[in-house]
Amino acid sequence: ARTMDRTVIDWSRLEQLRALQKPGRPDVVRQLVHTYLTNSASLLDSLDEALARDDHQVLVRAAHSLKSTTATMGAEPLAALAAELEQHFRAGRIEDAGTRIGQFRDHHAEVIRALRARYLQDPAPDSSRSAD
Repeated sequence: ARTMDRTVIDWSRLEQLRALQKPGRPDVVRQLVHTYLTNSASLLDSLDEALARDDHQVLVRAAHSLKSTTATMGAEPLAALAAELEQHFRAGRIEDAGTRIGQFRDHHAEVIRALRARYLQDPAPDSSRSAD
């Protein structure tokens, strides 16, 4: 098994976002990770729905959003896969889209596991106050 810390996620990218942390506020990186988990799952659903409807515009938009949000998380190999999806959809090549989306889902699940393990293991001290 390859070590995810090195090959899948550049943790320094997320730690740089700590500069946005305000004193006494909920953990900014934890919030960003939580938002990514929610948004990326929603974007993956959009890809599946758009594929079923043969909606090329939505496929391109969802892949583009996945590319940028995934890069923000420091998951460059996964962001590169989203970029490939985006290029394929822009070119109108969707014949193997189901397979490609499936590959992205598999790698995405690995990234999510690593993000959860690192940032969301212990219950959030601010969970009673934070609005979901």
